[in-house]
Amino acid sequence: MTAPSEPTPPAVSPPRALTLPLSPVWLTYVLLGVIGAVFLVQFALAPFEGDADPILFWGAKINALIVRGQVWRLVTPIFIHASLTHFLFNAYALYVFGRSLEMAYGALRMLLLFFFAGLGGTIASLWLSTAASVGASGAIFGLFAAEAVLLWRNRALLGPRAQARFRELLILAGIN
Repeated sequence: MTAPSEPTPPAVSPPRALTLPLSPVWLTYVLLGVIGAVFLVQFALAPFEGDADPILFWGAKINALIVRGQVWRLVTPIFIHASLTHFLFNAYALYVFGRSLEMAYGALRMLLLFFFAGLGGTIASLWLSTAASVGASGAIFGLFAAEAVLLWRNRALLGPRAQARFRELLILAGIN
């Protein structure tokens, strides 16, 4: 009589990494280039503009002018910045959030997110404030919110790193 053989344990497959279809990043760099070029030209031409405030000339959000028909001022503030610090903070935020969202959503969707969030920020400023305003902050906060939504909706799939990133975003939102 032969001894009963031990049952063979089932083969354990090695853990598999989740691969997402990531798009190449290029639009974020184009947007950074456009915003940077506008800032450099603003800075270079400022001494030649005399007493006129160059930011007003370049297309700041000015409620009275928008109401009078200069609707292009709803978009131009997205690309204008009031100071080097303002520019650097927005450029860094665009670099961080733009790249990750462009990889996840693709260039076209990222462009639409950036544009409509910026437009929405300008419209909110038009509605809520009479002060002139400039900057990509509305667009940046739109990208910020889009990444938070992406992480929240996919938290189970993306795991603990995404959940930690989501908590970081909430802290940053609170600080801002």
